Amino acid sequence: MSKKWIIAPAVPEDFYSEHPELPPIVSKLMYNRNLRTQTQIDEFLNPDYSQNIHDPFLFVDMEKAVAIIFDCIEKNKNIVVHGDYDADGVCAATIIISCLKKLGAQNVSVFLPHRETDGYGLNLNTVKNLKEKNTDLIITCDCGVSNTAEVKLAKELGMQVIITDHHSIPAQTPPADAIIHPKMPNEVYPDKTLCGGAVAFKLIQALLKTHKKTNELLADGQTHEAFEKWQLDLAAIASIGDMVPLLGESRTITRYGLTVLNKTKNLGLKKLMFVSGLTDENGQMKRGEIDAGTVGFQIVPRINAAGRMDHANVAFALLMAEDEHEAENLAWALNQNNVDRQKLTENLVAQAIKQG
Repeated sequence: MSKKWIIAPAVPEDFYSEHPELPPIVSKLMYNRNLRTQTQIDEFLNPDYSQNIHDPFLFVDMEKAVAIIFDCIEKNKNIVVHGDYDADGVCAATIIISCLKKLGAQNVSVFLPHRETDGYGLNLNTVKNLKEKNTDLIITCDCGVSNTAEVKLAKELGMQVIITDHHSIPAQTPPADAIIHPKMPNEVYPDKTLCGGAVAFKLIQALLKTHKKTNELLADGQTHEAFEKWQLDLAAIASIGDMVPLLGESRTITRYGLTVLNKTKNLGLKKLMFVSGLTDENGQMKRGEIDAGTVGFQIVPRINAAGRMDHANVAFALLMAEDEHEAENLAWALNQNNVDRQKLTENLVAQAIKQG
């Protein structure tokens, strides 16, 4: 079969002279990736959390979303976070629920769909069941923007709905109370390629920023800035797991999230790294620092395996675990799910080769 090679155009000589600090091969890569300005190059090579993270209130509906959530917390209403069954959705749900609890939410729970019986996103039966459980507010993460009929039903049943999502925008968008989505037609938010976990992270940034106006510290004595940054490990796992372009804000979140992951306080992640063979019993790294490759090939598959072989609730319970014994058991369960997934894949590939 003949091949057609498409060669990138030659880099103008003046581009090399404008960036003498860069090796020629790096200059060429920057140019061919359409990173042409000094600002773009600096952000790519040396992301700065203080400079390259956008104000969450740039999202058109962020103020509405924050107001609804704080009203529900103050009135002790029943909040359900509806996530997805992959690593992005599970991490997003964990980020939001962890924050809501820190802000004093008493009635908050999660709903993660089953891949086979519930399918992706909201469904009509789920909406009805949530109403029967006296749900007042549904917050979706990593899903929702394509669920127009389901959101319409939720509204008819008297529930409020906040959508946080990043998937393709349908012709008709849902009648939600607020939609936090970087690709909405009227959206001015500058970064359009955030994953679901990163969008969830932007929501908690806004919640923490608002809470800080009247509260010096969170209820447990932690600063708002510290809690925010400790959630970056989950946002990085979500970004790598969903394979979004690691450019712009996504790159900054992932860069700093990997730093946090290497010293994570999340008990479930610590146990998952241990059963994965990445750390020893004392939490010391056995294979050097955890990087994007480690996350993509060791951590994400184990989180994803829960939703593929069992139920994503196992992965969510691990990431929320506060008991060491429970966290270790859940980590081993996820590890076994991943082993079973690998064996099933091998068998299916073998059968396909045999039939071919």
